Amino acid sequence: MKKNLLLALVISAGALHSQTSVYHQFPASAATWNINYTLVMGMCPPALATITDNYSIIIPGDTTINSTIYHKLFIPFVQHSPASCPTSETAGYKGGIREDIVAKKVYIIPPSGSSEQLLYDFSMQVGDTLKGYLANGWTTLHKVTGMDSVQVGASYRKRWTLNPVSSSFPPNNFRIIEGVGSDYGLLKVLPGGIVDYPAISITCFKHNGLSLYPSTVTSCNLITSLNSYSYDTDQIKISPNPVNNQFSIAMSTDEAMAVTIYDINGKKVLNPILNKGQQEINVSALSEGVYTIAIEIGTQVINKKIVIVH
Repeated sequence: MKKNLLLALVISAGALHSQTSVYHQFPASAATWNINYTLVMGMCPPALATITDNYSIIIPGDTTINSTIYHKLFIPFVQHSPASCPTSETAGYKGGIREDIVAKKVYIIPPSGSSEQLLYDFSMQVGDTLKGYLANGWTTLHKVTGMDSVQVGASYRKRWTLNPVSSSFPPNNFRIIEGVGSDYGLLKVLPGGIVDYPAISITCFKHNGLSLYPSTVTSCNLITSLNSYSYDTDQIKISPNPVNNQFSIAMSTDEAMAVTIYDINGKKVLNPILNKGQQEINVSALSEGVYTIAIEIGTQVINKKIVIVH
């Protein structure tokens, strides 16, 4: 009995880790990265002030640059303290990204640029040197020192550990995760040989309404101004649910919204064009199953689940 149980555990563990052989694409929509930035700075009052910034990076839609479609990266708001010190980020457009799935690479065109740069290379091997946007031309370069896998949601994904260059950083400070990005802030340039670089980390990553990393139970709400109105999932109602052929979306105000529906695998299956005031959506052409609805209102994206039963 004990032998059978041990064998089952070994097979189960092997099945989980074997998922790393499946390439996990970078999000193209309905994703949120929440970032924390912390730096002790002696050059602004009060003396040795601890600067703290918290913000979200989202994908509110697509843009066309040089006749190529890119997914927009956007920061809606930066929560910053203390006010006497400079912020590490500003709200607004942060560039367009696209993915070469065959090459397992993600490219970015920065807001001030017109040509693309390598953002993530998910084909790197141990010994390879970090290149592109995250390296930012440092003469002291980060190299891949190890590869393993990490749980992201219900699956395991490849993870690359980069050497810290400076001994003031622990080796696990800089990691790149397939389909997620860098756990050092997603778009933040790695520090090269600088020893007084800030501490930056992804506090949570959410895709298609599900918190996936570093924990599936982490609250991953969009970070917005405390003084501005923000929708939450309870203020948007979908009925009926389960859905037969048609459902309606009810909101407390008559703001414009864009709706995208994804299947259980994260594939976009419906992107209805809604006229102002229209709230009913026909899903009779979709198969039965569970779907995610991404509702975009301004710069905010709310994700809801529906079950279609014909």
